[in-house]
Amino acid sequence: MAEEIEGLDTPEEAGRKTAPTPGQPAWYWSRPNEPNTGPSSGEVIIQRQTSPPPAPLAEVRMSDHQAQTATSGARYVRTSTQSTVTPRRGVAQWRRPGTETRRQPSGPPNPSFAVPSVLLRLSAVAFVLATLWYLPWMVVSIRHDDAWLTMPLLGANLLTAGSMLLAIFNNWSRRAPRPNHVSAETRPSVAVLIPTCGEPPSMVALTIESVLDQNWPQDRLVIIVGDDAHSDEMAEAVYDVAERFPASSIIYHEPPRRGDARRRGDAKAGNLNSCYELLKAGYDVDWVETRDADDAVGSPDFLNNCLGQLTADDDLAFVQTIKTARVSGGDPFDNNFIAFYRGNMFARHAANAVFPCGSGLVWRREALDDVGGFPDWNLVEDLQSGVNALRRGWRGAYIPIVGVVSQHAPEDIPNVYKQRGTWALDTIRLLLWGNFRGLGIRQYLQFLEPGLYYLQCFGTIALIYATLVTLFFHIHPLISSQAEYWIHLLPFVAALELLLVMLAGGGSARAGWRMRVMLMGLFPVFTKASVLALVYGPKRKPTYKVTRKEDEFALYWRETMIQSGCVLALVASIIYSFTESPKHFTIDAGAIYWAFFFSLLLAGFVRKSWFGISLLPRRGQTDRGAAHDSGGAGQRPREWSEESSSPIVTPSGPQHRRPGRILVLSAPGRRAKHRRPGASRTSSRFGTRSRTLEPAPRLVARSTWTSHFS
Repeated sequence: MAEEIEGLDTPEEAGRKTAPTPGQPAWYWSRPNEPNTGPSSGEVIIQRQTSPPPAPLAEVRMSDHQAQTATSGARYVRTSTQSTVTPRRGVAQWRRPGTETRRQPSGPPNPSFAVPSVLLRLSAVAFVLATLWYLPWMVVSIRHDDAWLTMPLLGANLLTAGSMLLAIFNNWSRRAPRPNHVSAETRPSVAVLIPTCGEPPSMVALTIESVLDQNWPQDRLVIIVGDDAHSDEMAEAVYDVAERFPASSIIYHEPPRRGDARRRGDAKAGNLNSCYELLKAGYDVDWVETRDADDAVGSPDFLNNCLGQLTADDDLAFVQTIKTARVSGGDPFDNNFIAFYRGNMFARHAANAVFPCGSGLVWRREALDDVGGFPDWNLVEDLQSGVNALRRGWRGAYIPIVGVVSQHAPEDIPNVYKQRGTWALDTIRLLLWGNFRGLGIRQYLQFLEPGLYYLQCFGTIALIYATLVTLFFHIHPLISSQAEYWIHLLPFVAALELLLVMLAGGGSARAGWRMRVMLMGLFPVFTKASVLALVYGPKRKPTYKVTRKEDEFALYWRETMIQSGCVLALVASIIYSFTESPKHFTIDAGAIYWAFFFSLLLAGFVRKSWFGISLLPRRGQTDRGAAHDSGGAGQRPREWSEESSSPIVTPSGPQHRRPGRILVLSAPGRRAKHRRPGASRTSSRFGTRSRTLEPAPRLVARSTWTSHFS
């Protein structure tokens, strides 16, 4: 006998109820072991106008495979008598993942326009000229009898130059699609899949509310919450939201547990595939949105813009939007990824190399079936699913609106390591063992670029190694005079830094520096990910862990011992060069420069190891900043404007801008004595930290379009 959830009707009570009146939601009890009750794991909702009989509760024709994957256990689930979503009669089967048939485009892509990048191109030309001036001279001047020192140094320089030249080629052309909307009369039904695994129920409830709060008819939304934690609290939270939104169809779903033979994929992919099978059996919906459990909708016209692109291009498989997060002031851990979402994604759109980012995107169901559903080969499904669709001849699109405002972004070192390490492992694993057959050369180079970004960790190790050897042992890798060295090095360094600033933040030096600090500081994480990708091979992978949804502030000195050790070694090498061998100072000036520069970057990262902890309170500042507070706005076409005054839905209602302050403990066990109304607390090994949330901006499409850019 299935367990009962407080506040929900039992099957017997549901059977005794009279038919609901129009507008009144109906609650159903679905038993998976009874005939024709649905696929995957037990709950299926079918549109009905009266209360259901005891059995059967659903009329769904299942395939043999789906009937075999029905799991034990039962849950209360809900539909609405107001919903206009059509029940599905007959289930389309997935194409087998190994099928290599490539579809032919049925027409040209949606109209797009060039994103101006004059400054980026000028900085790119300057870097190419500086590279042609520096690298040939370095190759000629290198000391060949000390290959153990010079070869790693030369390899690091070639890796840096090659990565930047590839970035120039990929980002030379940047384009964005013309905005397109769906008329209110023709807006189709959309399914929203929200996989969860231990997230706070209140966080998931807020995500569901934000989906229902956008400019889209609620009776044309089917929301499926897949709970891998099998939590009664989550079921109750979904029930509460469903009660407050009677026009929508909201389903609480429990996928098969991990290790179950009926589950197709580990972690998030298995959850999504189970939800998708449930959707295919129950509803005739052609558009599928995936949204992480903690990701609220950022733009009220998110679906309107995404479906406008998808309905206008039959070859478009998915549409990805900007993902932002509620971060602390200045975005210290670069969680808003300005360089990627406000820059690189325009280049990917121009090359048809956009890939899904897991949340804030909408899939065409036909394309999702064509690629075999959500792939489980990698740790997470998003990157691989995009490659699979592009290989089969589909197109992807990127529109610069905020589709996601994450309610939490990792801001403690262990959580940052976990998140960035997973991304690095997936990217390098795909680069080493993935199948890119069917992609064009421009598409492949777009996917090669992030792989080289993570492989920069080996260049960092080589440069630190060469610098320390040079300063401690006075073994110089180059044969040249001091003047000749600086004449060739300075133009290369200046052009490199300028190009990084343009790529990272559209001209924001702060965004460029923050990206450099994170890249330098995470080199141990990226090195480990690269080694694991090589060692595990194409058939094995580590166990996936869900990113923690709360910050745990502490002195993470153990986690940053490698970076701290490098800082101490570099500083010691500079002191040694000054005190022990002053006569070598002019010869070692270049090595001293690099030692100082590397120690500055690494010290900036080590400083983040005690983020959230301070000996003295800092007053007059706002702790948790808005989602767009990231030190640089990047590129944003005027066709897509920013509406920063729009409030974001919160459990207590809309929150508008208001001043806040940080209250941090000076010793373990002490609690904050003051907390502003509306502030939330974040756990810490040193006590609690109070923070006041600010609203995130919404990027919405204007009703009148222009062809200019800000």
